[in-house]
Amino acid sequence: MATFESPENVVESGKVDLDRMYARAVKKLRGHAVKPEIFCDLYGAQQVEADLDEVRRLERIFEAQSAADKIPTGKLAKIFEWIMLESIELSNWLGEDVVTIVPSQYDDYINHVDSIAEFRKQTGGAEYLAFGIDVTIGIGVVHQKLLGIKDEIRRGKLTRIKYFLSEFANIRGELSKIPRVLIAISAENAKKLAELWSSAKEKSKLADHPIQFQIIDEILLQLEYFIDYSREVGNSEVEKIYINMRDIILKIKTERLEQDGKQDGGEREEGFRAIESELEKVFSR
Repeated sequence: MATFESPENVVESGKVDLDRMYARAVKKLRGHAVKPEIFCDLYGAQQVEADLDEVRRLERIFEAQSAADKIPTGKLAKIFEWIMLESIELSNWLGEDVVTIVPSQYDDYINHVDSIAEFRKQTGGAEYLAFGIDVTIGIGVVHQKLLGIKDEIRRGKLTRIKYFLSEFANIRGELSKIPRVLIAISAENAKKLAELWSSAKEKSKLADHPIQFQIIDEILLQLEYFIDYSREVGNSEVEKIYINMRDIILKIKTERLEQDGKQDGGEREEGFRAIESELEKVFSR
């Protein structure tokens, strides 16, 4: 489990110092990420080094693209990744029984998993469950990413993590058949969340921020489409995985609203609307 530090002020004249925030978020993400080097006994040192070389190549491409972007959505996504991970851990955005794992950079770039949520306990004798989270800022790539998930369901091959290390279960190495969901928020909201996170005085407001309920509803909305499509293509195993996940997330939402006394005003911004719209386009074809 990640260890979280006190916030430091990185706001200048009421505006987020984006570059500094990005550097801080990346430092934290990399510091807590699973290290491929500890898997040499499983994959061999030569294979691990080859994977690390590929990461370095892709990282150079990402940095070049980020430098060229007038709207730094890539940097905002990394900042939000850490904010979400930290809030899941410290403020129970996804309930008390969820721990978060920062995947290796290899699995981030190759398998498109920014974060992993792992459940400490299951309900009704359900099997072990972890799910991958792919964060996106804005609406530009939602369609393409949903097409990728649809293809995974069609082939019956959900996301795999090559370098996985469970927080509490005896699982080390490759983990396959991981359900993956998108989390999309607007660049404007990402900046506002960054402003709260960057301020020692304001950070506590993240605990009750309504974006947590948008995240839950984005997950639930996707799961309904994924369940229906799994049934349509006749993949009962994948359907069962998604049903299990939906039931757990529904339980989490109920607990958050009833037991924790949280308020969901029902506001949903463009990230939610993009997922809603693109789900209809991708899965109705």
